[in-house]
Amino acid sequence: MSKRLAILMSAFALAVLVIGMTFAMRAVSERASAQMQDRLALARATVLSHLRAFEQLPSVLALDSRVIKLLDPLATQEEARSVSAYLEAVRARTSSSEIFLMNQDGLTLAASNHDSDFSFVGRNYQFRPYFMDALQTGSGGMFAIGATTGVPGYFMAQRIRTTGYREGVIVVKVDLQRIVERWQSAREDFFITDDDNIIFLATRTDDLYRPLRPLEHAALFRLQASRSYEQVSANLKSPLVSQPAAGRLDAFATDDGRLVGAMPLGIHGWTIHTTTLRSELIASAIAMTAIVIFAVALLIAAAVIARQRRRYVHLQQAQNRDLEAKVTLRTQELRSEIDERKRAEENLRQTQTQLIQAAKLAALGKMSATIAHEVSQPLAALQTTLASATHLVNNKDTKPLSAKLNTAADMTGRLNRMLKHLKSFARQSKPRSQTVNLQNAVTAALAVVDPKAKSSQAIITADIVPGLYVSADEIQLQQAIVNVVANAIDAVAGSKDGERTIAIRARQTGKLVLITVRDNGPGFGEIRPQEAFEPFSTTKITGEGLGLGLAITREIVERHNGRIEIDDHPDGGAVVTIVLAAAQIAVEQPQIEPAQ
Repeated sequence: MSKRLAILMSAFALAVLVIGMTFAMRAVSERASAQMQDRLALARATVLSHLRAFEQLPSVLALDSRVIKLLDPLATQEEARSVSAYLEAVRARTSSSEIFLMNQDGLTLAASNHDSDFSFVGRNYQFRPYFMDALQTGSGGMFAIGATTGVPGYFMAQRIRTTGYREGVIVVKVDLQRIVERWQSAREDFFITDDDNIIFLATRTDDLYRPLRPLEHAALFRLQASRSYEQVSANLKSPLVSQPAAGRLDAFATDDGRLVGAMPLGIHGWTIHTTTLRSELIASAIAMTAIVIFAVALLIAAAVIARQRRRYVHLQQAQNRDLEAKVTLRTQELRSEIDERKRAEENLRQTQTQLIQAAKLAALGKMSATIAHEVSQPLAALQTTLASATHLVNNKDTKPLSAKLNTAADMTGRLNRMLKHLKSFARQSKPRSQTVNLQNAVTAALAVVDPKAKSSQAIITADIVPGLYVSADEIQLQQAIVNVVANAIDAVAGSKDGERTIAIRARQTGKLVLITVRDNGPGFGEIRPQEAFEPFSTTKITGEGLGLGLAITREIVERHNGRIEIDDHPDGGAVVTIVLAAAQIAVEQPQIEPAQ
């Protein structure tokens, strides 16, 4: 059964191919014929327009008195030379090829080329058909290769009558090569045949002077008598179509595979032709057939697809219902997972905030002894000052009292500033982004670590370019700076020789602000940067710290879209760099006075 179906399908495909090719060849041929007729009409108009530009010239010259007078047998040689010069001037003005005058015996009396080596003067052209036609009917014309010059052209002749019953013929030779050059520049394939079907004008030189079909003996005899193509008589033996002259002459095929279309020119039995390659028509027909077959295949495929679609539509609907139920269930599960993830992220943010707060309190706790020492000194001095002031009041000695009270006020202000920085640092608040003056942030951070620095005999220098602003949470930025500086203080605390120095520097590079903290401690050593940022990773002695300082600092910096870098300095010690984006709008904030 399958073999029979394959045979039927093959037969159907072959029938579609044959029918499609037949109709395609017919359609392509009709379209090519119409296109050739359009091209022929345009080419015909070009030829006729070119010839009409000269058709009145022989009649006008036939009326000229100087030309007529030269037909008198008593005319002198001087008059002949004068008429020849006149014809030469007319030829130059009209762009014709040659102009010459013959008497009734066919002898040339004057010519525009009288001074050239191929002068027509004195030559007899009685054998030319255009001469005999002009004498008999008044005008004549033909295309021929010049018997004297060998240059082809169209000869237009006009009869001249005189009062003495002597006649003559004036001839204008027109060059048609300009028409050929125009066709060649347009890449068109045209040729023109005469009444004997000989190609006398063609864009292809191989076609020139060849007959369309083999010539009969009468035609050959007539051509030999008129000497129209005697210079190229060998070409007359090579017809364009080898079959005998039968069938249509307005549409035929050449031996070299060209299809020819024809249109009468309307003068002298001339016909203009154009060609197209048969291979191009076949290629177009094959392409059209392929398109038709492809379209039929698409229709068949569409029908098969439609049938299959109807078969599977119910199954797809059932599957869609099952899928929708699964999607609904999965969507609910995903929503639960998303809610759970949001709660986990919120818990994580709260845990991070609490960790930062715990780290701040831990730092304050570690520095509690030094803070107490810093506070006890001004308190003791304040107590002594107030006791002295009381003694002066009791002794009614009020002169030094003002100085004692000023000293007490200074000490009170010092305590107030110190406690203000500590209170601000220890305060827990929701993070908020604002424009922060970097110099103020560094000053506040140094006020927090100042007691620890004094306890460790560390010298801290700050070189902050004025007018640097970053977008950050001010308290968290202070926390990051405190963590880095506190680690630097711990690093230099173990140094026994030399000064214990910490240098803070801040600069702006492009759209970035770089905060660098360098110490002259032992540096990071063999600890890799990634390990240094891990929680609970520390270079301190066990019990000296939890190793959360750099981890919390990196968390704060990355939360502000920045980064932190660590490295050992070539001259010794560690370098920690915090990189933040510079604020777009710089808002000046009040300067914070450093702790005394």
